[in-house]
Amino acid sequence: MVTESNASLISVVLPVYQGEAYVEESIRSILNQTYKNIELIVVDDGSTDNTARILFNLGAEDSRIRIISTPNRGVISALNTGVGYCAGEYIARMDADDISLNDRFEKQLDFLRKGRFNLVGGSINRVYGVTNRVKNYPEKNEELKASILSFGPSVAHPAMLGEAQIFKAYEYNLADKYCEDYGLLARLALDSNCRIGNYPGVVLNYRVHKAQITSNNTLSEREDGCADALYRVLVERFCNTKPEMLSALYSIMKKKNKNVPKKYAEDLLVLMKIYMKAECLDKKIRQSLIARVVKKIAWPSSLDRINLLLRLIRIGRL
Repeated sequence: MVTESNASLISVVLPVYQGEAYVEESIRSILNQTYKNIELIVVDDGSTDNTARILFNLGAEDSRIRIISTPNRGVISALNTGVGYCAGEYIARMDADDISLNDRFEKQLDFLRKGRFNLVGGSINRVYGVTNRVKNYPEKNEELKASILSFGPSVAHPAMLGEAQIFKAYEYNLADKYCEDYGLLARLALDSNCRIGNYPGVVLNYRVHKAQITSNNTLSEREDGCADALYRVLVERFCNTKPEMLSALYSIMKKKNKNVPKKYAEDLLVLMKIYMKAECLDKKIRQSLIARVVKKIAWPSSLDRINLLLRLIRIGRL
């Protein structure tokens, strides 16, 4: 358990743009944490509504708040700016329209330390007006990394808490529009020295509303962005990666129609061979990757499906 004697500073990065409706409630949920040793870095990304006035008033109440005002450059730039101002040993993420449970940081930091993780998230409670729905994520490092590398559930961005060195070493990529969180996680998944986990409990109320960035863009735009982000990461690490390989994996893992054209088979197999030979992925991650792909495959011809499954199993033994 985290106590006063080992209470390291947590820097909380909160970007905001036109956030007058929810930002005060969001900030107060951080200030009211049971874990008190925090600094809150609020990056106002050129808001023209009453956000600046709200931030000024809150800053006058609590010296732990630091307000950074910038021209409107977008959330990715705002995040990188905020990380640059962080002085804490740990960095936590927060969005301007969500609400952290008051014991979030205490529980997450204790979980991170005991599990020897470098970055953790947690379950979130998706709030749709008066209705709620809890969303859970994989908890273990191996399962989580395999899920990230195959477009599965990963870590809720506003629920992240991790070592500051992780956020500073892996800047958010400006090219990862709508999916900056996934681009970061994909790079961490290929870092053999980084352990990722999810606290097995709700840490944040995630507000779903029309004004969200993710609500203003279709799900397909984000998913296509994730495919592009993973491709960029894999090219950085494995120069022989081709876009067709990611198209194959994406089509199999994300499309609702499971009868995937046979033409994707060879590209998928080549990509899985790259994964299976990657020294940065341990055996458990590789096995989990193979298992996730095998579970999703359903070819029109049963013979084609059996043949592909056998080839995947053989690859998994590399």
